[in-house]
Amino acid sequence: METKELLGLKIKEVRKQRKITQEKLAEMLDLDVGYISKLEVGRNFPTIGTLEKIASVLLSLIHISE
Repeated sequence: METKELLGLKIKEVRKQRKITQEKLAEMLDLDVGYISKLEVGRNFPTIGTLEKIASVLLSLIHISE
């Protein structure tokens, strides 16, 4: 499995654990839902800036729910 596929699976896993939809995540990141979908299946690889935004949003969701 390629790195971008592993990354996509991890993004999807954390998103689902936090019970948010692709649409909501896309909205929170100001990205297109199609882009999120492609990330999660390993068809796209995010830029460093986008990856930082994803990590920031998902981490903040983790801290809010704890």
